[in-house]
Amino acid sequence: MRLMRIRRRGELVLPKAVRDRLGWRDGDLLVAVVEGDHLVLRRVMLPEAVTKAHETGPPASHPVDLSEEETRLLDALGTTPLHPDQLVARTGLHISKVLSNLVFLEIKGLARWTGYGSYIRTDGGGASSRGTVDG
Repeated sequence: MRLMRIRRRGELVLPKAVRDRLGWRDGDLLVAVVEGDHLVLRRVMLPEAVTKAHETGPPASHPVDLSEEETRLLDALGTTPLHPDQLVARTGLHISKVLSNLVFLEIKGLARWTGYGSYIRTDGGGASSRGTVDG
C-alpha cells in the first residue's frame, strides 16, 4: 500500500511502482469512477482515430460516431454548465455511466469540463457552441 497526498489543485501523483506494475505511461488516459467510498481508476484504451480526434478535433465533414448513452448525455447537455448529478436526473443513467461517457465526449471534443465540477456541450472543436465558460 502506498500513501499519497492530494495537492492543492486536486492533483494526485501515482507512485512509479504502481504505474510500472499497471503498465501506465505518461499520456495515458484514465477514467475515475466512484464506487461507494472508493475511487477506481481505469486506463482507457482508445482506437487511434478517437485519440487523433482528441488531439485535433473531429473533422467537420466526418461526424463522430456516438453510443446510445453518449447520445443521451449529449442531448442533455447545453451551454449552461450542468453537474453530473443533474445529468443523472436528466438522462436516467447511473452516475458511473454519466462520468465515463463524459470522458468519451470530452475526448471526442463534444463536451467540456468547466472547472467547477460541471460540464457543457461544445461545438466539436473544444469551444462552447454558444459562448464560453471560464475554467
